[in-house]
Amino acid sequence: MTEALVFSEFRGKNHNFLRIGKNKYVVRDPWKEHGDVICNFKSKSNDVFVMTQPRSGTTVTTEMAWLLMNNLDYENAGKIRLEERVFELELGLHEARWSGQKVAIRNENDPTIFSSFECENIKNYYDAHANITGPRIIKTHLAFSLHKDILYSGAKTIYIARDPKDQLVSWWRFLNNGDQPIRKCKFEKLWELTKKNEVNLGPYWPHVKEGWNLRNNKNVLFLFYEDIRMNLFETIKKVSHFLDKTYSDEEIQRLVCHLDIDKFRNNPMVNSVVGLPNIKSCFIGQGKIGGYKEVISDEIDKEIDEWIYENLKDCDINFPTLKNKIY
Repeated sequence: MTEALVFSEFRGKNHNFLRIGKNKYVVRDPWKEHGDVICNFKSKSNDVFVMTQPRSGTTVTTEMAWLLMNNLDYENAGKIRLEERVFELELGLHEARWSGQKVAIRNENDPTIFSSFECENIKNYYDAHANITGPRIIKTHLAFSLHKDILYSGAKTIYIARDPKDQLVSWWRFLNNGDQPIRKCKFEKLWELTKKNEVNLGPYWPHVKEGWNLRNNKNVLFLFYEDIRMNLFETIKKVSHFLDKTYSDEEIQRLVCHLDIDKFRNNPMVNSVVGLPNIKSCFIGQGKIGGYKEVISDEIDKEIDEWIYENLKDCDINFPTLKNKIY
């Protein structure tokens, strides 16, 4: 399957990259070894996928989904890192993060009790998650077309799209900030790579369009990041309904407080990544709507507007931030 998916290979600053799938998505070189496991991972009818482009609300949505699916278990959410409670499907592509990974295993007799399984290697990680019987929260940055059975298993998928300008600036800040930046570069360089579809896990538009085109599927909930930030209470209610969960307004309001961006950023259970100890200061971003204006020059802003215009010609994606703009 991997050979059929690889279209071309090119060299980045620190890694080789591949283009895979009909939309030539960019992934890191370890896909050659782990791509089949990722694509063919068998999903179950009680799984909940959180699917996004990077820097589009993945972490806040996975925490929301985990709590909603686990009867608002703040006790375990407060002592078990989100990274252990959630299955990151593409972890096989990130060698630096394999060592020290743990998986929280739910007790079959008491769902409020978890044991911690420490993985010796990446195979252990995938095997441990494959054997979990209870609802799994699975986060992925891969588009629908790269998952073999996600639409046929009965699993539910929450897809989150973010304004392309804010998503791009957040991606740039993530790569450049921290004690040891992942990739130091000017924003202009990242924009240049974006235009050429050479950014890891891109291109942006085919990914978002795949999600948008499935928005009427009964097992897909399409959300905009901006709605999460502007009306978190109603978004939680919408997600709860989608997941067939019922909570009181008081319980939802408590979850709103738990997911508040400032409080969330200071929560050590969500604001850390094994193998990347120097990104804590930038992992949970600012969450600003329109924050791109602090970074993007007028000249590049016009270029991005043209890019948006060209890519919305054949699509009616109704971004909240673009409603008043004429393209």
